[in-house]
Amino acid sequence: MADAIDGYVADFADSKAWGQNKENTLAVIRREIGLVPLRDLSKTRVIAWLKDMEGRGPATRASFLSYLTAAMRGAKDARNLPVNVNALEEARSTATGMGLIGRSKVRTARITFAQAMEAAAAARDDETRDLITLLAHLPLRMGEALQFSAETRHGPDGRAQAVRRKDPRGPKAAIIPLPVIRGLDLAELVNRRIDAGGGRAWPHRTLVYSMRIRRLFDRLGLENTAHDLRAMVITEWLMNSVPLPVVQRFSGHTGNTSTTLRVYSRVNEAEVLAALTERMGG
Repeated sequence: MADAIDGYVADFADSKAWGQNKENTLAVIRREIGLVPLRDLSKTRVIAWLKDMEGRGPATRASFLSYLTAAMRGAKDARNLPVNVNALEEARSTATGMGLIGRSKVRTARITFAQAMEAAAAARDDETRDLITLLAHLPLRMGEALQFSAETRHGPDGRAQAVRRKDPRGPKAAIIPLPVIRGLDLAELVNRRIDAGGGRAWPHRTLVYSMRIRRLFDRLGLENTAHDLRAMVITEWLMNSVPLPVVQRFSGHTGNTSTTLRVYSRVNEAEVLAALTERMGG
């Protein structure tokens, strides 16, 4: 299966919209089940793989299965490899019925900034505390937060800036300004090395920290994931009148604004009504 995934990447990476998240996910899939012979790719084997995904929710499992299916279908069509794509479709149907994959239910409950800061304070190690603090202030994906440059640069206005997306295989590295936040030196926070992965490849560290934060949230009674911090920041920025193009730039969303508005802005109706009532003098 590793050969099939490599072939898919080689054949389609230049012709398809190829985000860093997709590339990273395929790298994780390759590491987890890449040694499985194509002849052994069966519904039972795929279901077992989905069950073994400790720390990943139904939505994440569904995303992994979609990427795997796309890779196997592409490898079969482009290279005529003996891939049993039907096994993947059957596995999807079965996994949906078992509740292994599907829409995430926990992500409908938006974590608040205060809850995020409480979680950071309750972290048992400095790396997790710093990471939650960073994710609670900037709309980053976990992999991006772990890949921030260890150095900051200063733009013409003298404000600190940081390099994101340093993976040489991914999109071109981008520079984003670090906002000035009272009581918090984001430049210093970015400069701290988050390297509890013991030298392992950073996609592995992404999973390690995601699981660590999920367990911390569970311990605090929060039905959320690390990625919900990104949604929280985007929603807070939009509700506080940060211009949408600015939110898009910081979030790394390309193209139109539908992803930013539809997926990541999770507005609580009670909060909206309270804000409207206050604004209208009710």
